[in-house]
Amino acid sequence: MDKPICKIDGCEKARKARGWCSGHYSRWKKTGDVRPGEPLIDRISDPHQAFAARTQRQGRCLIWTGAKVRGYGTLTVNGRTEYVHRWVYEQVHGPIPDGVIVDHVCQEPACVEASHLRGVTRAQNNSYRRGPMHYTRSGVRNVHWSEQKQRWLVQVKGEYFGSFMTVAEAAPVAERARRELFGEFAGKG
Repeated sequence: MDKPICKIDGCEKARKARGWCSGHYSRWKKTGDVRPGEPLIDRISDPHQAFAARTQRQGRCLIWTGAKVRGYGTLTVNGRTEYVHRWVYEQVHGPIPDGVIVDHVCQEPACVEASHLRGVTRAQNNSYRRGPMHYTRSGVRNVHWSEQKQRWLVQVKGEYFGSFMTVAEAAPVAERARRELFGEFAGKG
């Protein structure tokens, strides 16, 4: 069976990405054009115009519809790629201080609604994350099984909040403990 070839007329090289050979794909990544004089995509050099063209309202969130990395929108500003939520935060609040992370109150990485963004410390950001760690047996954040006690333990930030026969009994205790310790940064269980 023949390998698919580049979709550019006259190019006989093997297809690599987006239907193009590696040469055309590389040129597109660098310049936005597959061949000189033939623009492939609509490049917007002004970040404010790009922001307006690549956002869409979804409920209370303003969602970035452009390029993303790990769910977070990216934007080219002065020749550099930046995360859109950080760029938006700086437009409203000025430069982000050292040690500050821009957190999404709505917990939607693609959201760039300025009112959903806040500056927090790494510890606050970690405490606010949603859901349990992927390796937990309980499926509930801060609820762990103790082989020794044969019970479910609630521990938050090294503090012990009790042991329980069922996860259903432990879950509300863990949620109260997070609210008590972290306040508005308690996150969801």
